[in-house]
Amino acid sequence: AAALGHGAHGATQPIDLRFAAVAGTSPVRCGAPIPGLGKTRQAAQLSDLRFYVSGVKLLRRDGTAQAVTLGKNSAFQYSRGSDGVTLVDLENGTAGCRAEGTAATNASVRGTVPKGSYVGVRWTLGVPESLNHTDVPGAPAPLNLAGLAWDWQLGRKFAKIEVSDPGGAGGSWAE
Repeated sequence: AAALGHGAHGATQPIDLRFAAVAGTSPVRCGAPIPGLGKTRQAAQLSDLRFYVSGVKLLRRDGTAQAVTLGKNSAFQYSRGSDGVTLVDLENGTAGCRAEGTAATNASVRGTVPKGSYVGVRWTLGVPESLNHTDVPGAPAPLNLAGLAWDWQLGRKFAKIEVSDPGGAGGSWAE
């Protein structure tokens, strides 16, 4: 689920596009069982939930789109030229997320757009080509995460969504 927040200041306005993990109406988080998944309605435990978002655009009522200018580079956002990426990290490194997770989380894409009225949002799940196929350890955050890297192509996994059987008998499932 995602929610859009904005306020007006000068010629631009800030945006804060917020993401949340839910199963039905229940929040999904490390350490809490996720009930009723799949055809067998099996319970699972979150192990990892991180994904890259790029090309974020706000939509006007007339259907035109306005690119979001990302905020300052940080542990979760990086821009170079016209390409930018945000890591949405909805795991906190506790309980079942301990193996590969991190304590730091980020549920927002933050930036600015020209002042105006917007009715929707569009984005790409992934990393722009110009930022993707680079050396992972030498890359700036958030592109330097070994857990989100493909070793064989010097690129990034666009999404890492993993759940496991809370009893440990059924193994784990990843996307």
